[in-house]
Amino acid sequence: MTTSEAAEVLDISRQHLCDLLDNGKIPIPCERLGNGHRKLRVEDVIEYREALDRKRATTLEQLAQEAQELDLGY
Repeated sequence: MTTSEAAEVLDISRQHLCDLLDNGKIPIPCERLGNGHRKLRVEDVIEYREALDRKRATTLEQLAQEAQELDLGY
């Protein structure tokens, strides 16, 4: 999968994805091609997206629980 395709799946810009890959802030291995392009495995990108989705859902549940405990009307 190209970085453009992966960025679309992750709903981020291609440049932001490349920055995250370069800085090691995203744990998706990529293969560098001779022309400077990168290839990522579809499975790795999907796995990362699902992990992000799980983390977001957990955080949202925690925020909702805190709002109820503080009687914020949610």
